[in-house]
Amino acid sequence: MMEIMEVKPFITEEKMATLAQTVEAGLRECAFDNHSTLHPRRLAEIGARQVELYDAFLRSREPDGILAEARALAEEGLGERTVIRITSTLSLFWVEQLARDPDLLREAASATHEYTSLLLEGFMAGREALILKEQERTRLALAAAQESQKRERTAGDKDA
Repeated sequence: MMEIMEVKPFITEEKMATLAQTVEAGLRECAFDNHSTLHPRRLAEIGARQVELYDAFLRSREPDGILAEARALAEEGLGERTVIRITSTLSLFWVEQLARDPDLLREAASATHEYTSLLLEGFMAGREALILKEQERTRLALAAAQESQKRERTAGDKDA
């Protein structure tokens, strides 16, 4: 992990509130790109939670909970496009906010890159786990169907 510079000057309640609104708007735009239907209120909660985690990460650079939270997003059915939208919104936000201060912009970009990398890593791990579970359910269902067909054939052969 990089040496932590003083990043608090660019973190204000006003900027974080603006960021939360921006993330929530992006989530609403991606509402139909998810693997399950999420209520708009839930999308707002997800957006607020992401900004809360991001804010905590900016202040401490501690990754506590980010991977687990991202896995939970995958399990809840958030789509890939939606998660990418969150990461791009976080990245672009500081470019707009700190364009006049290259040192703070560099630090914000670095911290954002670390956060979004963790978010994507956790999300991909969650999606992979879901895919493996689904593959196992499919395998079990196929095995059960094959066993049932085998029993029916065996019973049919005995009747004949």
